[in-house]
Order: sequence, then structure tokens, then C-alpha cells
Amino acid sequence: MTSTDQKYGGIMPALNSLSSLNKSIYLLAFCTLMLAGMAAHAQESPTEADSTTHEQAPTRRIGEATTNALQMQVQGSHAGANLPILGPAASLSWQRYLDSYKHPIPETFTRTLDEVGTR
Repeated sequence: MTSTDQKYGGIMPALNSLSSLNKSIYLLAFCTLMLAGMAAHAQESPTEADSTTHEQAPTRRIGEATTNALQMQVQGSHAGANLPILGPAASLSWQRYLDSYKHPIPETFTRTLDEVGTR
């Protein structure tokens, strides 16, 4: 026996005598068994530390994140810094704002959606 044969317990001569198809089947079976063992090891029962962290996690209601985001918006608690508009854009923007007060807001609108699209 060679050192390789001794290392694998005499299996190598037996594998060398097999056809390539049979070697592939044995290799596939070996890999399947190895993966099954790894999967079984990964699915061990959780420890006490794991179960306590799951029990202590806060329960969130559906829509709670949206409600919190809207509350932050109303309160302004997470508002960004005021960014100034500089240059000609500032002048045009300010003029447009001032011009908006020249026209009163109507109580009702007289045009329909069909009429708006035909302009």
C-alpha cells in the first residue's frame, strides 16, 4: 500500500478500479452526505440566549413606522437645515411668490378636467 492508500484506509484502490460514472456517483453521494450533516448541524435547537432575545424584541404594529414618520414630519424634529436659494433663481422664485397674491383663490372651479386637457 502507498501512503495515500494508508491515509484513506485502503479506499483508493477500490475507487481506482471503478468506472468514471461510478466514481461520479460515489462522489455525489459523499458530497450529499456531507451537506446533509452540515445542514443538520446548522439546525440545532436555539440556546437560551437566543430565545430570550426573541422574547425581548419589541412588537411593532402594522403602520407604526409610517405613523412615526408622519409624526416626525409634523413636529419637525428631524427637519434638515434651511438651504438658501442664491442668485437669479432666488429673485425669480420670490417674484413668483409675490405674484401669486395678485389672483384670488376661487371658491369653486368652473372648468372640468376635460376642458383643462384641451388647452
